[in-house]
Amino acid sequence: MTEPIVVDNFLNDGDFNRLRETLAPDNNLPWFQLRHNRESKELFNNQFTHMFYVPGEWVSDTREILVPAINRIDPFLLIRVKANLLLHTAEPHCGGYHTDSMRDDIAWSGVLYLDTCNGPTDFKDGPKIDAVANRFIKFPGYLEHMSWTATDTSFRRVINFNWIPK
Repeated sequence: MTEPIVVDNFLNDGDFNRLRETLAPDNNLPWFQLRHNRESKELFNNQFTHMFYVPGEWVSDTREILVPAINRIDPFLLIRVKANLLLHTAEPHCGGYHTDSMRDDIAWSGVLYLDTCNGPTDFKDGPKIDAVANRFIKFPGYLEHMSWTATDTSFRRVINFNWIPK
């Protein structure tokens, strides 16, 4: 297995704070509800997403806030970029192991944490990575992973990037 690569202080403070402020739940950005784990019928099984990019098309008017992060990633081709927001739960809950892309054989995935909380990303055959604000983890798209809800904050927010590297 290839271990995830962890980069702390991924963006400079100004770029990171602009991202966090833009993606604040009370900032009029459209968030859409989805099932966190498609198989689960549990009440806690909800997440909110904001899509920035789907294959071949920017679908968010706020894409300019992603330029510093995309420049750091330096992709050959973007596949998808979306923000995820999980609400607080009294007990930790996970979304189930998954991969992010249809092209897991050549794609990479990345998670940029917007908040420090106790909702980690858990890799099936590897480590649990703590959610620390401005931490970025990147990993081959074939690594199965899952996210956990936070019990110590109101929500857990990340931006998920999927790309083909140069």
